[in-house]
Amino acid sequence: MTDVPLKCKCGKVKGMATGVSPASGNHGRCTCIDCRAFIRFLERAEILDEDGGTELFQFTPSQIQITFGGELLRCVRLSPKGMIRWFTDCCKTPMGNTMPWPRLPFVGMPILFMDFAALGKRPEDILGPITMTGFENQATRPVAKVSGGVKVKVLGKMFWILGTGFVLGRAQPSPFFKADGTTTVPPTLLTKEERGKLADS
Repeated sequence: MTDVPLKCKCGKVKGMATGVSPASGNHGRCTCIDCRAFIRFLERAEILDEDGGTELFQFTPSQIQITFGGELLRCVRLSPKGMIRWFTDCCKTPMGNTMPWPRLPFVGMPILFMDFAALGKRPEDILGPITMTGFENQATRPVAKVSGGVKVKVLGKMFWILGTGFVLGRAQPSPFFKADGTTTVPPTLLTKEERGKLADS
């Protein structure tokens, strides 16, 4: 397992992701329309790959420590029931996507926030290969579908991580939720009109 430094684009927010390895999380991509809308909200379209996707590592909040610039954390929800999407106010670097349930030990962190270069490594050297693309039917161009067996394996691993994380209390400590279950900063909720402007054209 490896401790990976965390850093936003401008360096005003820093931290550490501890105990990172292929076994501790899922290395994948998401090509869903909501992830693209979030990136457009941040005005960081250059982050998206050629399929309109975002590369992520899914693991538990207790593995994340923000050591500098915590006051610059912000979050947004694209809809009243949507995920809580975290970013830095300084340079609009996406930090992670969490579900609105504070006891769920889950965060999908864009690898853009993970400073592999500081370790002289590539993401796949520490996270392992990308194992699955989520919502490939929403990609901006046709994406090859993975086999059902691969999906079952990846989802099974995620359920195991969530299950053990829940039992072991790995939802806390968290840079995103306080111990009482409230978010560390109040989320901004987009209106339907604001969300519509971010949708795929």
